[in-house]
Amino acid sequence: MSSVSLSPKQVLEVFETLAPPGTPLTTPEVAAEFDCSHRTIYNKLETLVNNGSLETKKVGARGRVWWRPLQECDHEDEDEDERFYQSLFDSIDKGIFLADVIFNRDGEPIDVLYREANTAATEMVGENFEGRFLTEIDLGYEDHWYETFGRVTSTGEGERLEVYAEPDGHWYDVYVFKPPNDGNRRIGIIFQDITERKRARQKLEEERDMFADGPTVVFRWTPEADEGWPVEYVSENVEDVFGYTPAELESGDIPYTDLLLDEELDRIASEVAENSDETTERFSHEPYRIKTKGGDIRWVKDITKIVRNGSGKIVNYLGYLVDITERKQAEETLKQTNRSLKRLNRASADLFDAEPDAIADRVAELTQHVLDIEYAALWRYDETTGEIREYATSVDPELDADSVTPSEGFHNQVWKTFISNDVSADTDLNVPNSGVIETKAPLRSCVLVPLGRHGVICAGSTRVEAFNGRVADLAETVAATIKAAWDHAEGEQQLTDRNAELERLDRLNGLIRGIDQALVDAETLEAIDQSVCELLADSELYEFAWIGERDPGSDTIRPREWVGVDHGYLETLSISTDQHPSNEDPVAAAVRTQHVQVVEDVAIDPRAADWREATLDRGARSCISIPLVYNRSLYGVLSVYAAQPKPDERDHAVLAELGETIAHAINAVETRRTLLTDSVTELTLEIHEADDVLTKLARKTDTEIEFDGLVPQSDGAPHLFFSAHDVIAEDVLAAVRHLPEVAEITLIREEESRCVFEATVTESTLISYVENEGVVRSLSTTPETTTLIVDLPAAATVREFVETIQEIYPGTELVTRQTCEREITTRQDLRDALTERFTDRQLEILETAYRSGFFESPRVRTGKELSEALGITQSTFSYHLREAQRRLCEIVFENS
Repeated sequence: MSSVSLSPKQVLEVFETLAPPGTPLTTPEVAAEFDCSHRTIYNKLETLVNNGSLETKKVGARGRVWWRPLQECDHEDEDEDERFYQSLFDSIDKGIFLADVIFNRDGEPIDVLYREANTAATEMVGENFEGRFLTEIDLGYEDHWYETFGRVTSTGEGERLEVYAEPDGHWYDVYVFKPPNDGNRRIGIIFQDITERKRARQKLEEERDMFADGPTVVFRWTPEADEGWPVEYVSENVEDVFGYTPAELESGDIPYTDLLLDEELDRIASEVAENSDETTERFSHEPYRIKTKGGDIRWVKDITKIVRNGSGKIVNYLGYLVDITERKQAEETLKQTNRSLKRLNRASADLFDAEPDAIADRVAELTQHVLDIEYAALWRYDETTGEIREYATSVDPELDADSVTPSEGFHNQVWKTFISNDVSADTDLNVPNSGVIETKAPLRSCVLVPLGRHGVICAGSTRVEAFNGRVADLAETVAATIKAAWDHAEGEQQLTDRNAELERLDRLNGLIRGIDQALVDAETLEAIDQSVCELLADSELYEFAWIGERDPGSDTIRPREWVGVDHGYLETLSISTDQHPSNEDPVAAAVRTQHVQVVEDVAIDPRAADWREATLDRGARSCISIPLVYNRSLYGVLSVYAAQPKPDERDHAVLAELGETIAHAINAVETRRTLLTDSVTELTLEIHEADDVLTKLARKTDTEIEFDGLVPQSDGAPHLFFSAHDVIAEDVLAAVRHLPEVAEITLIREEESRCVFEATVTESTLISYVENEGVVRSLSTTPETTTLIVDLPAAATVREFVETIQEIYPGTELVTRQTCEREITTRQDLRDALTERFTDRQLEILETAYRSGFFESPRVRTGKELSEALGITQSTFSYHLREAQRRLCEIVFENS
């Protein structure tokens, strides 16, 4: 048709042909009926809108629809059928919409015009949609709504779907269809709000998922008790909880009673019967046990609902079984823990009163008893060897002790636990290479708990994972309690030992002080011997004591004093000094070595074989022999006996020092006796190849050296005065530099054929040894021979003296021996008086000044030189010298 002759009336007639009033048509749909452009049709359509023949609306970004408006006359022609149809349409409880779908020029659905709606639809959406476009109502509807409507319009095939409407937040069950003979754009929409149903279904699904993933299993049983309550339904999680698949239990081959323990079946059946009356709707069983498919035992809480038909007959039992195994285990563990803590509390009181060794002996048994397990062991650390060893075990009587054998790697695990101080647990010993217990052992789990420096506790059980949670904590509590008690016991033991040691030391010190006082008061050898033996025997530390000396004639040890033991015992002793050192009598060994000898246990020491029985009969178990030595001279041997074996080693040094003190006292007595005796024995000795300091000096200078005097010093290094004949002083001074025993040397004076020197010596000399026994009359030495003349007390034993010197200087020979009277008694008396009235320092300074030529004129050495040599100030030297001179004058003149 030509666009030139096209009129608005012709366009309106097309509307009547294409669709009934109210049906929206797009510009392309109308233009398809004419041979003209869309713009021409658009202009004609606007003319029709302006004169009221059409209505229009913009749809989409560029689209527009046109429709004929409905006229009142259209409704007046409805007949009785139409009214019936409308009544029926409004009576339907589901929402119904009739609507026209709007397409764009590309054939895509872009909007919907609602034509009719029943009462249910209006109520469900909350407003009247008739005559309104969907895009007017809300732009938020999802694309899938338009896609569904367009698809049904195009295909004519209805679609059912459940969709969610975002704008109103509801779920709908929707059926979209194309009504017959109602235009090619008309669709029908039947819908129902299923939001509540959807939410209820979702809640059910969540609850089902919760059951499926949780410990609650749902059973539905038939009421036939005689058939074992066959399972009609069971939730899918039954396999996770009890090991059976739902198909296995629902098949009827496995009745529910097969899952129950025989000892609980009667009780459960009785509870079902008691609650299956006409009024009970639900009931709960007391917790009972179920056997899983794998043979394990699980505890359940059963809440059962009774399902009845219309006549009240029971048709099903619906049970909710909750797996409470862990809770029951926790309750049992808690009960066991409480029982264990009570046992531990009772045991703790005894532990804290026990001694360390008693605690060690009880650890394994106590651990097994408190933890209520089948096996416990204590591995104890040895501080001496630095190793850890199994000390004690405690095994349940029903368990074969020999079957529990630590593997080779177990020692390493115990050691690792000990040094790391960390708890180590093995929850399943049947796992390959667990390395704790041999595989033949019945134990299934084990825990190692450190005890600090004491060792490690090993606890074992026949149950898998027995040391999880509270039990492992309890094991640590047991170990902590044992460790605290052990530490406390050792602390108390150490305190007791320290107190006992202090008491012992106090008694020992008191004894030594008593002996020292007795030595000061004693004036004879016999008094010294008697005091020492009496004080030792009367003390609480020792049983008896005796002092002996070497008899040169018989080469035996001869007792010279004893207290606390009868003479018959001493007669049984036959101690030879010639015995071989490999099995030497300890008393003889003390004499030979001049060192303390200890017999820790008379009963087992082979050295005491000859006098063992007699000693044990007199109540002694140990013996200490102390040589009495002073300045390398032996004055006898002291033997002390104690009632206890293994005397304290700390006493040995004290007793050795006591021996020196006794020897010094004897030496002093002997010296006084020598000085006070008119008759003396004069000995002339020749010593060949001596290594004394004067002999060495004679060899180095190839001259004769003559001894002038030995002055003791307060610092312990005596000053030796000597003369060198026919030698230059510088040669002597040069030679001394090569003698390490001479610390310092001073030339006092130099004469034509003789030089006088003062030397500070750091080692004992021949003079110091000789003066322990007698008085040196003269000593001269040449490079080959030293000649010594000495006076001994008449009562002294010449042989012993000579042998003593020979022990030090093997080349000693006795040349002459004669008895003579003292030549100058008054001079010795004067020396005794000087010793009594002068202090050691005054006597030292006076004699040093005399021998250094201080009193000669002119003075050989000045006071300044002597004070420097003595290491004191000149004023101190002058003070002591004047005081010594004053006292010397008193001695000379006080009786005149």
